[in-house]
Amino acid sequence: MKTLEIAFLDPKAGGGAIRASKIIALRRLTGVEDCRTIPIIPQLDDIRIPANVLESCPPIGLAFLPALIQRTPLPERWKLLIASDKSMYKLFNRSYNPDVVISHHDTLESLKIASHISRSLGSKSVAILQLPQFYGDKSRFSKIQQSIDIYLALTVSSLDRVTLQDLMYYSYMRHVVPVARRFMWNVSRNFLRSFDLLLATSSSIPLEMGDEWASRVISFQGYGLDQGEIEHLLKLRSLQTEFSKPYSVFPARWAVTKGLADLILASLLVKRSIPSFKLFMVGSSNKLIRRQIERLVHRLGLKDNVVLLGYMRRDGDYWYLRRKAKLTIYPSHEDSFSYTVLESLLLGVPVVAYNIPALRLNYGDVEGLYLVEEGNIEALATKVIEILGKRKVEVEIPPVRTNYDVALEEKTLIEKLL
Repeated sequence: MKTLEIAFLDPKAGGGAIRASKIIALRRLTGVEDCRTIPIIPQLDDIRIPANVLESCPPIGLAFLPALIQRTPLPERWKLLIASDKSMYKLFNRSYNPDVVISHHDTLESLKIASHISRSLGSKSVAILQLPQFYGDKSRFSKIQQSIDIYLALTVSSLDRVTLQDLMYYSYMRHVVPVARRFMWNVSRNFLRSFDLLLATSSSIPLEMGDEWASRVISFQGYGLDQGEIEHLLKLRSLQTEFSKPYSVFPARWAVTKGLADLILASLLVKRSIPSFKLFMVGSSNKLIRRQIERLVHRLGLKDNVVLLGYMRRDGDYWYLRRKAKLTIYPSHEDSFSYTVLESLLLGVPVVAYNIPALRLNYGDVEGLYLVEEGNIEALATKVIEILGKRKVEVEIPPVRTNYDVALEEKTLIEKLL
């Protein structure tokens, strides 16, 4: 089997990029004859591709939006719509003839490029879904939108002076974006229907997408860790920790749908009961979100409670910080599996999160994970206070697969298509 794989490969891009780079790096070891990549470079930024990915599947091109479209004052999704498929990537070698073209992401950018290349080369096409592309359950989507609305209201209220530009931004995000998102859902549906095979990395994904997709999407447990990572986390788990000054962590990408508004408001409620409450926010973010969170923390009087560490390399300091935490707070509204939850439980750190399908299906029976009603910020804060007040909390080791096992199963599923 010869593959051509389109993916974000810089670990800073989040869990989806980490998964893609890990699986692609294992292609040769799982018996794939030949493999090439087209890395997606957002906004022509410099990216860091892990060396083992370059060795396993060398780049054969690059994917990026043309500079003229990038400078267009439009939302990112609209830029992707107006860009022609062919203009979104550049091939360095046109002689490579893959059996299958694989999109490792369900973003419009990745789907458009993979679909166009597979048609051009006459190859089979596979899309790997790492998140629900849309929601069949309207109540789920309304809770996600409610969290976004709360975040927008908070950011506007935190401004010293509200300008016309601020009001226009708020109005656009509050009223135009939800309509645009539904439009994009229809676009995504059409693209997904053009692929020969749809693989979902969690059974929660087709469940969230609705009945039509239950028979179209093949789901498998598509996330894992390297064997060395598993051993390292379990070794850290065995270390004794002292909680003389207990703190909590939010170790995830700073995206609004990860429950940023819920997290900040819950922190405000926890502080009323525990004035010394400390939360470390660790994760990548864009400059706008970073500024908004900084302003919110300052305006709400949380600057002594919420510490914005930002992105940290996944090395010794990062894991030590997470291991010493007494609690992980993870009020995400959108997920399919969650490295955050898996890693925390492996480290022996309890997790308080929302009861969304991804966490309920993958970790619902694991002791140490506490799920509260989605969107109930008071229940979230109450559970955090309860856990922080306990001297000891039992945390079970969750089921975990190696990345090699995941890559091998993924390859087997793709071979069946061929």
